[in-house]
Amino acid sequence: MKKYAVGMGLALVLLGVGLAERPTHRNKPRKELKVRAVIVPVARNQLIPALLAGRGDIIVANLSITPEREEVLDFSIPVSKPLSEILVTGPSAPALASIDDLSGQVVHVRLSSSYRESLEELNTSLEAKGKAPVAIEPVSGFLEDQDLFEMVNSGLLPWAVIDDYKLLIWKDVFPDLVPRPDIVLRESGQIAWAFRKNSPLLAAEVNAFLKKNRQGTLVGNVLVKRYVTDFDWTKNAFSDEDYARFQQLLGVFKKYGELYEIDHILAAAQGYQESRLDQGARSKSGAIGIMQLLPSTALDHNFAIDNIDNIDNIEKTENNIHAGVKYLSFLRSRYFNDPEIEETDQTLMALAA
Repeated sequence: MKKYAVGMGLALVLLGVGLAERPTHRNKPRKELKVRAVIVPVARNQLIPALLAGRGDIIVANLSITPEREEVLDFSIPVSKPLSEILVTGPSAPALASIDDLSGQVVHVRLSSSYRESLEELNTSLEAKGKAPVAIEPVSGFLEDQDLFEMVNSGLLPWAVIDDYKLLIWKDVFPDLVPRPDIVLRESGQIAWAFRKNSPLLAAEVNAFLKKNRQGTLVGNVLVKRYVTDFDWTKNAFSDEDYARFQQLLGVFKKYGELYEIDHILAAAQGYQESRLDQGARSKSGAIGIMQLLPSTALDHNFAIDNIDNIDNIEKTENNIHAGVKYLSFLRSRYFNDPEIEETDQTLMALAA
């Protein structure tokens, strides 16, 4: 079996290619290639090194085509409409009249991002005018744009450089962000998939796929509408209503977090993700309450809580949280109790499960 890999977002996806048999019209088996994918998470600053080291064959991570990247990578046809890299400011930002006012200022950025290249081009322009360059301050490669948005929105950072379309996604979550479409660091940028140089057969397959599925096609437009234009499934956890529920329930999460040695903030975060901490939430599949438990799950003998003998009990807020935290503890102890796995990682793996 031969294996390939595709970098998607913060991951490499291993594609195992092996032979499979299918019947033909003569009822004789015909061997065909069958592809299986396995996702391997990596940080953004490891996507290109991992690709060049042979750990993957394609990066699918909203990478902009830049001259620096084109020196080591080949790119597919563009997957989206042209975009711009602009400045977004927050409550702690001083007034800026133009892009030249960034002279001498500090901008935090991932060194692996196209934003860093854009800032270096700006510095060349500023220096040609006799102005001080922008001070480029590196941040962790584990940070995503939305992490920087959050820091700008809260005032921890005065500004950040972003792809303009991402504001459509996060504007309702971070209401104090102020886009500056007049301060543009890169115009008409193009996002594409990337692969190692001199891969003509792979390039042909990728481009053929993208012609049928990129933005502008029926499939591509549906995905853009679902995950960008109508991105209403992001919520602001610090809204007055949601934060009030968090404060009200914090003692319950702490009680059962300590009982089952689960970080209570992590358990509360799970509850928020499941239901926004709403005990009245009900799913189409019948899951109930804050932790979105099925009645059948709550009654399972492996982690049923004391005094739960009928499904009505998980209608009660404390019982619902109790059963949810115990379920997480059960998954951790049953499937991820290898002593070689760090305790935090055991919990995170159980949460993912």
